[in-house]
Amino acid sequence: MNSIATAVSDTAKIAGGQFGLRPSDGWLIGTMAEMKINFARLNEIAHVTSLGGHVVAETAPILGGYCGGPEGVAVANVAYHLNCILVMRGSAQLTFPIHFNYGCTSTRDVLWAVSASTQAISRNSHFPFFILSYTAAGPMTEMCLYELAAAVTTSVVSGASIEFGGVTKATVADHFTP
Repeated sequence: MNSIATAVSDTAKIAGGQFGLRPSDGWLIGTMAEMKINFARLNEIAHVTSLGGHVVAETAPILGGYCGGPEGVAVANVAYHLNCILVMRGSAQLTFPIHFNYGCTSTRDVLWAVSASTQAISRNSHFPFFILSYTAAGPMTEMCLYELAAAVTTSVVSGASIEFGGVTKATVADHFTP
């Protein structure tokens, strides 16, 4: 559920916590650009853990950003996994490595990075790990289905669980399900 769990500020999440979410629900808390976390996110983590809630640590290494190429994204994704366990005290990790220029997670180099990092994580950790996919194509198009098939297949055979993602780069209103 993405209601108050995805509130923009720590104050909003803490103030609105009683509206619709139980402590047993997953509360999404995202990191900032590559391996950074600020006091607002630490406040959210402290609040959710004090409720006995489950932190779902959300990460998005950017291919073409600070990480560089696919190899850097794969290494950053594994480092984020450790960050989610040790710093964010998460119950699970939700990651979506994304391409800087294309804004989607279904390009070949991103899929390679997802595959390499997921294999490393699933081989060496039992911490729940989810991959979220964003396609470039619009809903119910043949390209969208091919992109989703490639992303889901890459994630699952490499050892991750999946959460269904968005289409049209998740930028168009009312275009979420294919």
